[in-house]
Amino acid sequence: MQLIPRFHEIIEEKGYKHKFIIAELEKLLNKPITQPQFSKWVNGRGKKPDADVLWALALILECKVDDFYYYQTEQK
Repeated sequence: MQLIPRFHEIIEEKGYKHKFIIAELEKLLNKPITQPQFSKWVNGRGKKPDADVLWALALILECKVDDFYYYQTEQK
């Protein structure tokens, strides 16, 4: 099984700009979030976001944390 991120689709559906989401995350988490770091999360590269980031994103994007990923099973 492979964990597939859905951040890009959810952000696109909601119509938010990355800069807005990053600014809101920084307010909620009280820590800096860089554009490259955020882009890696959205594109599924590198380290996955921590739980506190996922919860903050869910608040901003008005969705559930489990909406951000789905499992893809490998077919033989």
